[in-house]
Amino acid sequence: MDRRHAIRSLLDTTGASIVCLQETKMELIYSSIVLDALGSEFDDYTYLPADGTRGGILLAWKSTAVTITDPMFTTNVVRAKVATATGTPWWLMMVYGP
Repeated sequence: MDRRHAIRSLLDTTGASIVCLQETKMELIYSSIVLDALGSEFDDYTYLPADGTRGGILLAWKSTAVTITDPMFTTNVVRAKVATATGTPWWLMMVYGP
């Protein structure tokens, strides 16, 4: 089983609305890659590009379940504000430590 298929299978069983992947090793992430790896429900995303073949963070979400705004990127961190229709907004931070 390739990595993309394994990720998608895991997401299908968990029902997650937000996914964060580290070590993408990708400088550019296209919508087609997100669609293939995560499925069509993950219709919005942002990312921190890899430095060559090192690092990289992908944050993707189902826009029908959550709204993610105010993304901030630093060398090793992606931070974003998360809100649901019924809940109090909260901050999500993804930290990559090489």
